[in-house]
Amino acid sequence: MAVELHPSKVRLIGRESACFVAREEGEPVTVEGWELSGGGRLRDGVYRSPWLPLVTRRHVVTAVTAQGRVSAEIEVSGEPVWIACVALYFLAVMLACAAGIRYFWPETKPVIPVVSGPALVTLRHGASQQFTANREVSWPDLPEGRYVAAAGTGSTLLFTAGEEEPGDASSVTVRESTDVSLRISPGFAVLKPGEKASFFAKPEGLALDAPSEAPGSTLTWALAGGGRLVNGEYTAPQEVTRPRVVTVTARMAHPSYATTARVLLLPTKESALLPPSPGWLLILMAAFCGALGASLHGLRSFAAYVGSRQFMSSWAMWYFALPFVGGILGPLIFLVFRGNLVGDAQSVDTADWLTVAALAALSGLFADKALDKLKQIVEVVFSVPESLLPNKLSTRRTPVSTTSSEAAPRLDSQGQ
Repeated sequence: MAVELHPSKVRLIGRESACFVAREEGEPVTVEGWELSGGGRLRDGVYRSPWLPLVTRRHVVTAVTAQGRVSAEIEVSGEPVWIACVALYFLAVMLACAAGIRYFWPETKPVIPVVSGPALVTLRHGASQQFTANREVSWPDLPEGRYVAAAGTGSTLLFTAGEEEPGDASSVTVRESTDVSLRISPGFAVLKPGEKASFFAKPEGLALDAPSEAPGSTLTWALAGGGRLVNGEYTAPQEVTRPRVVTVTARMAHPSYATTARVLLLPTKESALLPPSPGWLLILMAAFCGALGASLHGLRSFAAYVGSRQFMSSWAMWYFALPFVGGILGPLIFLVFRGNLVGDAQSVDTADWLTVAALAALSGLFADKALDKLKQIVEVVFSVPESLLPNKLSTRRTPVSTTSSEAAPRLDSQGQ
């Protein structure tokens, strides 16, 4: 019986050892010398692999005996290095995505704008108006928020609550007239969808004490911003997606006699109280969430294959590319669904933060299914009748069918 070297084939990782013994019919044989082709160290039949090899290499150990030369094969795997690199890579990517989401995510505390009122009043000389707001504010130019008309007929004054910029819902305007004051009560209201508020306006002045002396003194009501207004009774719309301000105006026939109140509409969902954001910021958020979802998918696949000892270093590039795929797929899926290719397009700026984050993260976590959905949309949008398609098979040979054993293997959902 020929001499054999045991074990005949062994697989090692960094800094592992293997002991080789030459045998003939199960009995040890004296070895005159040992030879090694490749890296590592070999001494008296004990082989030790190199420290942290980057790639998998195969070496041959040869024992020289009186009966001849016998060899054994050693495979030194570089997978431990790749396992450590991939694990650290996923950890770094997930931390970076979490930091990016935290940086761009708005404050979770509901942001309700400052609304002061009345937005506009008409005052005669000596008349006063108390201005209020939906929360405590300071009035730099109005002592305690009260103004007494003294600037003169035809004057228009603008005051702003706190440090808000003029022109928004925190500013108020006063017009001074000759002999008429037109004020509205309440000056502002805060409503939720479907709620109602009643506003009252009444002209005050000597010239308007008698209707016969005041032609055109009948009030007309106007509304700007949505909802329904009938004779001073305002009804909020049934659907409010984010906080917004509408104005209720009472006006007389004379163009300078007008007064305006504000109504702050609040949505019922707390998530809708988050501040609005530009479209580019939502797309960037979708990229971070998509990369985070893809990293979670890759980490799950990576842990499963390492645990089952089936991880192959050739798949390392697939794991490295996965977060980038999710980072691109997340915004793409968000834009496709927000654009609603099978219906009316919607503004990207009106999207909800939670909806964007959830949709992008799910598209990265289930990238294969997201791509299948995109394929279905493309087939619907760019469908062409079969009668218009050229017959590409008419000039080709009929392909030979293959058995299941000859067909190319398909990647599973784990990536390997």
